[in-house]
Amino acid sequence: QYRRQRGPAARGREFWRIKTIRDGILARLAAVGIVMEFEKTTLPPDLEALLREREDARKRKDWKRADEIRAVFHQRGWVIEDMAQGPVVRKKGQG
Repeated sequence: QYRRQRGPAARGREFWRIKTIRDGILARLAAVGIVMEFEKTTLPPDLEALLREREDARKRKDWKRADEIRAVFHQRGWVIEDMAQGPVVRKKGQG
């Protein structure tokens, strides 16, 4: 019986597969003059700096600091998802 993988790596692969399909569809629509835009949320500059700090902490295996920074994001209404390609940050309730 087929069992669907649910781990972080499987979710990351699924995310990129769907993004690739979406990008292909958007490119075909643009070729016939239909342009679609998606609302993008810009990460505040102070959180961008914290995200870089968190990635540095993770490289040093300073998990305590990385978790502290994740908590700051959570308190401010953001979610960090760690993917093989790097972190994905989104507002809570999006995606």
